[in-house]
Amino acid sequence: MIDVEEQKTIRWVLRISRGEALVPFVKDFLNLLNQEGFLLEDLLDALSKVTLSQRAIPSSVAQHLEDAVTELRTEVKS
Repeated sequence: MIDVEEQKTIRWVLRISRGEALVPFVKDFLNLLNQEGFLLEDLLDALSKVTLSQRAIPSSVAQHLEDAVTELRTEVKS
């Protein structure tokens, strides 16, 4: 879990530049996930499930994420 101080830092960085802030965060997050044995398709699969429960996000977005998961899993097997 991210502690309060880390949350404050993340919020501050996000206010500066959304795109620039997310890239290093996601990079570090992916590295941590990878160290724990998770793959990109695991993250995309989780995101697709979360987007399905969000009314403000079109279901087509979840479908694109699911398609990406399928493609990644197919590529790994090839």
